[in-house]
Amino acid sequence: MELVALMPLLGVVAAVVFHLLAAGTAGEAAGHAAHSAAAAMLQDRDPQAAALAALPGWPSDHVRVERSAGRVEVSVRPRGGLEALARRLTARAVAHAGPVGPVSPGVFLGGDGVSSDPPRSRNR
Repeated sequence: MELVALMPLLGVVAAVVFHLLAAGTAGEAAGHAAHSAAAAMLQDRDPQAAALAALPGWPSDHVRVERSAGRVEVSVRPRGGLEALARRLTARAVAHAGPVGPVSPGVFLGGDGVSSDPPRSRNR
């Protein structure tokens, strides 16, 4: 008897878990698509086509690609489930095609904590 009363609650919990998993998948997909679109921009190719190619099986009406001056933003809406909830769980990722700002030289440490800069001679 109690199990029958819990069925609607279990259904709601299952739907929430499904939508959260779909949102996580959309987030990963958006990141991959944004990087593909940025690479396409660097190669003078169509970023929209590259983003869609990076999302095999994803409906094109669930993907939006916006580009501006060396920057591309990809929005991916999760598949399946409740449309209103899927819109709220839309994932966005940004990638840059080219340098973002001035690059400054720095000291980088290797995995052993020792500087990876080449040794300098002491005789100047």
